Amino acid sequence: MADPDGNVVLPGPVREQLLALAAIAPHDLPAARAAAHAAYQPAREAESAQQHARRVSAATATWCAITTRYADQLASAHDAGSAA
Repeated sequence: MADPDGNVVLPGPVREQLLALAAIAPHDLPAARAAAHAAYQPAREAESAQQHARRVSAATATWCAITTRYADQLASAHDAGSAA
Protein backbone atom coordinates (compact mmCIF):
# COMPACT_ATOMS: atom_id res chain seq x y z
CA MET A 1 0.00 0.00 0.00
CA ALA A 2 1.17 3.49 -0.72
CA ASP A 3 -0.10 6.97 -0.05
CA PRO A 4 -0.62 9.46 -2.92
CA ASP A 5 3.04 10.51 -2.62
CA GLY A 6 4.22 6.91 -3.11
CA ASN A 7 5.27 6.33 0.50
CA VAL A 8 4.66 2.85 1.86
CA VAL A 9 1.75 2.74 4.31
CA LEU A 10 2.04 -0.13 6.77
CA PRO A 11 -1.10 -1.68 8.26
CA GLY A 12 -1.80 -0.81 11.89
CA PRO A 13 -0.92 -4.25 13.30
CA VAL A 14 2.47 -4.14 11.54
CA ARG A 15 3.17 -0.68 12.95
CA GLU A 16 2.19 -1.96 16.42
CA GLN A 17 4.56 -4.92 16.12
CA LEU A 18 7.37 -2.61 15.02
CA LEU A 19 6.77 -0.43 18.10
CA ALA A 20 6.82 -3.48 20.36
CA LEU A 21 9.92 -4.82 18.63
CA ALA A 22 11.67 -1.49 19.18
CA ALA A 23 11.20 -2.01 22.92
CA ILE A 24 12.19 -5.67 23.13
CA ALA A 25 14.75 -6.11 20.33
CA PRO A 26 15.94 -2.75 19.00
CA HIS A 27 18.87 -4.41 17.22
CA ASP A 28 16.41 -6.26 14.95
CA LEU A 29 14.26 -3.21 14.24
CA PRO A 30 16.09 -2.00 11.09
CA ALA A 31 15.77 -5.41 9.41
CA ALA A 32 12.14 -5.76 10.46
CA ARG A 33 11.28 -2.27 9.24
CA ALA A 34 13.01 -2.90 5.89
CA ALA A 35 11.20 -6.21 5.49
CA ALA A 36 7.83 -4.66 6.30
CA HIS A 37 8.35 -1.85 3.81
CA ALA A 38 9.53 -4.25 1.10
CA ALA A 39 6.53 -6.50 1.66
CA TYR A 40 3.96 -3.70 1.46
CA GLN A 41 5.58 -1.60 -1.26
CA PRO A 42 3.51 -1.75 -4.45
CA ALA A 43 5.06 -3.27 -7.54
CA ARG A 44 7.50 -0.94 -9.23
CA GLU A 45 6.98 0.00 -12.87
CA ALA A 46 10.13 -1.81 -13.98
CA GLU A 47 9.38 -4.84 -11.81
CA SER A 48 7.79 -7.92 -13.36
CA ALA A 49 5.05 -9.77 -11.49
CA GLN A 50 7.53 -12.56 -10.81
CA GLN A 51 10.13 -10.14 -9.41
CA HIS A 52 7.48 -8.50 -7.25
CA ALA A 53 6.36 -11.90 -5.92
CA ARG A 54 9.96 -12.85 -5.10
CA ARG A 55 10.56 -9.54 -3.30
CA VAL A 56 7.39 -9.89 -1.25
CA SER A 57 8.16 -13.54 -0.48
CA ALA A 58 11.71 -12.75 0.68
CA ALA A 59 10.52 -9.79 2.76
CA THR A 60 7.77 -11.87 4.35
CA ALA A 61 10.24 -14.63 5.21
CA THR A 62 12.52 -12.10 6.92
CA TRP A 63 9.58 -10.53 8.79
CA CYS A 64 8.36 -13.94 9.94
CA ALA A 65 11.81 -15.02 11.10
CA ILE A 66 12.19 -11.90 13.22
CA THR A 67 8.68 -11.83 14.66
CA THR A 68 8.68 -15.58 15.34
CA ARG A 69 11.88 -15.18 17.34
CA TYR A 70 10.12 -12.71 19.63
CA ALA A 71 6.53 -14.00 19.34
CA ASP A 72 5.90 -14.43 23.06
CA GLN A 73 7.30 -11.01 23.92
CA LEU A 74 5.41 -9.33 21.05
CA ALA A 75 2.17 -10.96 22.16
CA SER A 76 2.75 -9.85 25.75
CA ALA A 77 3.53 -6.29 24.63
CA HIS A 78 0.43 -6.26 22.42
CA ASP A 79 -1.76 -7.58 25.25
CA ALA A 80 -0.36 -5.00 27.64
CA GLY A 81 -1.09 -2.25 25.11
CA SER A 82 -4.61 -3.55 24.55
CA ALA A 83 -5.29 -3.53 28.28
CA ALA A 84 -4.28 0.11 28.62
